[in-house]
Amino acid sequence: APVLVVCTSRPELVSLHPDWWTGAGTTDHLKLELSPLAREEAEEMAQTLLARCHETPEELVEAACDMAGGSPLFIEQAVRIFVENGTLIDDGQGRWVVDLDRLETAQLPLTVDDAIQARIGALAPHERELLERATTMGSVFWLGALVALGREGKPPPELWGGSEDFAPQYRDILAGLIERDY
Repeated sequence: APVLVVCTSRPELVSLHPDWWTGAGTTDHLKLELSPLAREEAEEMAQTLLARCHETPEELVEAACDMAGGSPLFIEQAVRIFVENGTLIDDGQGRWVVDLDRLETAQLPLTVDDAIQARIGALAPHERELLERATTMGSVFWLGALVALGREGKPPPELWGGSEDFAPQYRDILAGLIERDY
């Protein structure tokens, strides 16, 4: 039976593996390149992502679009950076208050790798350590395995399930990461 395989990648894939499209000697591949968003599409996306603001200043939308250069990923990153640097402040009721004075300190990473490094750099050491353990299992992991990895290199407790149960601590850390969209 015919099979359809859809793969997404960044342009770096073809740069690193130029013959990827011609694998197995077939020509049944279709490469579809997406161009950056047009300015009005980028502004619409930024407006949507900033909908939690009491009032969305035009300067904020323009800053996000200028930083992103039409990249949807970078528009999302711009909004995350606005939250992390205090340009957008949660009012406690699910809405954002805008502090335009903080806008000038917001700097968007130039590449996807820079964006990833900035997100990782914003983690507390115990959060980064827990996520590093989780990545050894892939994109889906389970708490029991994290607890087992947390015990690695430590002497076994007198009684399993005793005073050194990492599960509640890890649950709290993971909940905080989920809340911050990690």
